[in-house]
Amino acid sequence: MQLIPTISDLHAAPSKLRPAEIFLHVAREDLAHALSLLRVSKAIHSLVAPVIYETVILDHPDRNGLYARVQSFMLAIASQPAYFFARAVKNLYIHALVPPADAVRILTVCTGVVNLVCWKDWRIRLAPLIHPMPLRSLTTHLLAFSSCIAEAGDGAALPAWCGTLEFLEVAYWGAEALDVVPLPSLAPLVALRELNLRAFGRPAPRVLDVLLSPPRLRRLRVMLRLLPDILVSGKVKYLASSPHEGASLWRNYVDGAYPHCWSL
Repeated sequence: MQLIPTISDLHAAPSKLRPAEIFLHVAREDLAHALSLLRVSKAIHSLVAPVIYETVILDHPDRNGLYARVQSFMLAIASQPAYFFARAVKNLYIHALVPPADAVRILTVCTGVVNLVCWKDWRIRLAPLIHPMPLRSLTTHLLAFSSCIAEAGDGAALPAWCGTLEFLEVAYWGAEALDVVPLPSLAPLVALRELNLRAFGRPAPRVLDVLLSPPRLRRLRVMLRLLPDILVSGKVKYLASSPHEGASLWRNYVDGAYPHCWSL
């Protein structure tokens, strides 16, 4: 295996790049190559290591595979100063089966996350953990998300991401009807443009008013389990919800495109 960029790699890199930029370009193009670059020198290791941890997906089709991936990342966290992951990790996916203590540790360390999917929130308090993150997109359970805004409404400062969050997807699979669940106003989300709600049934007008409260919201998609036709009413679009595609769908954020559900 090559430990330095090959001639073809260098030709493929954009022109007028400095040597350090060429190594970064090659690392981003091929993660396997990035791992090999770590062994070139300490300087290259320091340069390339953040690229490797830019995207962390704690998901796996096999439960043992998931636990192995989580354990590997926890060992990495223990081997580096906390500021490394605070700066490096920008895209983070946490599956529901990630052990709660590990999820808390990961969210505590990775404070610079921009795109977050976290399904591990019924056993942990999500609000203080994601409070400082400069989030652009967030996918989580509705009640956990609501608590983040509600706690700020009690006199605490608003989360840092209230001014940066553009894409939000929340799911509600609770036993109680969504219409009786207390929801805070989403008006503080001044940058929010797209909102997806996954639920069993259509929300009542009161709930719709809350969901439509962000001042710059362009589209609210209500993604229902059983719906024969796509219906549009103003900013609200009702459509059938397919089984959640998980990390494979969310990876489109990382690739610079939105998940296909945003185009529906």
